[in-house]
Amino acid sequence: MADTPVRRRRPAAEVFGRVLWLGATDGEHRLGSAYAVRSLHRYSGEVPGEARQLDALLRLSEHYGDWLGFGSRTRSRGVGKVRLLGDLPEQATRIEYRIHIRRIGRRQETLIADGEVSAEGVPLLRAERIQVGP
Repeated sequence: MADTPVRRRRPAAEVFGRVLWLGATDGEHRLGSAYAVRSLHRYSGEVPGEARQLDALLRLSEHYGDWLGFGSRTRSRGVGKVRLLGDLPEQATRIEYRIHIRRIGRRQETLIADGEVSAEGVPLLRAERIQVGP
């Protein structure tokens, strides 16, 4: 029986950059929020597309679940609606990721959140009902 290679995920810090804020009583729905910033290095050709921006939002919501104490098996389970709002401005030097928690199920270790991605104040992407759980 041949060994199958284990596919490793990229570290969360590589995906969404630095987490600047994790809160438990703030955000649009007053259940919590998270804020992360990633610097752009255009000279290296490392400009994230829409799929990578959505992946960063999902990973940030997983990180929030880990912060709440859900355990290391927390994974994103789905997204309700994703809206692409604009293109990345040429002069952008950083991308901002925000999630706003809608619902927390502590017994089942699940959470539902809304998220948004912006660059230099220009909204790029909005995701609704990001579901995270075991």
